[in-house]
Amino acid sequence: MADNLRRDDAEAIVQLILGTSKAMNEFLLERRDSRSKEEFDFLKKVVGRLMGFQYFEVVEVVGSNYKDIVERLHGSASNLKFDFPEINR
Repeated sequence: MADNLRRDDAEAIVQLILGTSKAMNEFLLERRDSRSKEEFDFLKKVVGRLMGFQYFEVVEVVGSNYKDIVERLHGSASNLKFDFPEINR
């Protein structure tokens, strides 16, 4: 499957995943104060699984042909300042 993935498409997918991850984090931050601890823990679990699955797919598919794109992903993710530890308060 990765053999049919063009570089520009791979880069676009990585940017899409980063944007989606940021939106998921914002989703959690918006709901943090209006949910019980149990409800919010459940939301974190669901969103965490979604984010993990997306990241795994990017590493598997994009990384198999374009390792440099995945390596840049690590730098880009930290620059977005998602503030994930803040969610755990």
